[in-house]
Amino acid sequence: MIGMGAVVTRSVPDFHLAIGHPARSIGIVCRCGEPTARFDLAPEAFTASVICRACGLAYDVRAGRVTEVTPPAPVAA
Repeated sequence: MIGMGAVVTRSVPDFHLAIGHPARSIGIVCRCGEPTARFDLAPEAFTASVICRACGLAYDVRAGRVTEVTPPAPVAA
């Protein structure tokens, strides 16, 4: 997710929230768009397991790389 007015000069990793000029990652967001964690230091230093309070999806974050633990349920057509 990219903040309004951010100037993106390089690739933004999946599920990261980037803001600023130039854009930098400040946290992670859920697939539903809800912020789930904020980086206190550099994203590469962040390691945690987080659960979205809005929808309950779980994510594993290792060295700033975000992996979905519980992907969303498929929608019937």
